Amino acid sequence: MLVLNVAALAFAARFLDVIYFAQQEAASGANVIEFHGGVRYLLLPLIIPLITVVAIIERLIKSNFFKRIQGGILIAGGFLLLFSGWWVERSSTYYIENLGYQVCGETYSGIWLTVTLYADSVENCASGKVEGS
Repeated sequence: MLVLNVAALAFAARFLDVIYFAQQEAASGANVIEFHGGVRYLLLPLIIPLITVVAIIERLIKSNFFKRIQGGILIAGGFLLLFSGWWVERSSTYYIENLGYQVCGETYSGIWLTVTLYADSVENCASGKVEGS
């Protein structure tokens, strides 16, 4: 179970890394930014540590009421993870757009992941060149 909890935390760390990297590129003034949308689903494995915590609390409390609301806690936790991931992605998008970047278009669109290019000017948007590449 420890391995699953560590893996869940690694997925959450990857989510934060992707979002932080896009914000750092925008703050440093890069000409073109690749923003990865849909990575909020990387937070869903955090339900595993939540299950572990709920099981530990159940053993400590031994209450019938807590046993009845366990499922509701886990469902609410899943929705909270999805909502918080969506909110962080939207906040990052608004941050990038408020710095003056404009959407060039999507370079990749899959079932969950979309990669959107943002550029600081139309010329950079047309060429699609990324600094340092």
